[in-house]
Amino acid sequence: MEHRRSGTKRLRAVVDSRRLAESVAPVGFRRYTLRMPSIARIPAVRLAAFVLAGFIYGLAVSHIPSPSTVGVFWVSNLSAPWLLLAFLAGWSQRSRLWAAAAGALTDVAAIAGFYLTFLLIDPTTGRPDGPTSILTRIVGGMGYWLGWVVPAWETKAVLAGLVFGLLGWWWGRSRSLLAGAAVCLAFVLEPVAWALYDGHLPRPAVLWIAEAAIGLATLALVLASRRGARAAV
Repeated sequence: MEHRRSGTKRLRAVVDSRRLAESVAPVGFRRYTLRMPSIARIPAVRLAAFVLAGFIYGLAVSHIPSPSTVGVFWVSNLSAPWLLLAFLAGWSQRSRLWAAAAGALTDVAAIAGFYLTFLLIDPTTGRPDGPTSILTRIVGGMGYWLGWVVPAWETKAVLAGLVFGLLGWWWGRSRSLLAGAAVCLAFVLEPVAWALYDGHLPRPAVLWIAEAAIGLATLALVLASRRGARAAV
């Protein structure tokens, strides 16, 4: 009899621990968090994964060929995807502190990946290929890029990453419409911001139409997710 009671107590403890894990997990994680490998549940591991993803994204978009005409917008200058990265990094975390750190570091890593390519540009040709050694390029470029250009963007990356990391955490915890709509509106309003900044909408127009469409489609997903979360309660 005593053995059965101890077994029942252990079973209850397991059930209680599962319920506790589900209650603190972000909405969306609750269905599969307990099935994830234990290492993937560690906040630092999730943070590192998004930092790596941010670095790879920045490195990838830096290789998109820049337009030869000044009036044509360079796709790599789009800001909304960087904010989305920070939002997702924050969404993956369970605590507000980890979410803020994940958002900020993910965007900082993206900036680092983006400007890594520029450190390899040969000053004599203005292109990655040239007679100057790699070491000389990096040492010469660090003074300009790391001393002047990068710090300004890194400051913006930290601030934006903190805000959108926390918005992602907020969305994951409560499916807040404000938090979900914020990242969607970043895609919709960026064309408007560039038009106000330049006095006109930079070409090509199809780029801005596509970005706004992505924002509206994401907003539809946000609204559908909110309805699904309410129905599940």
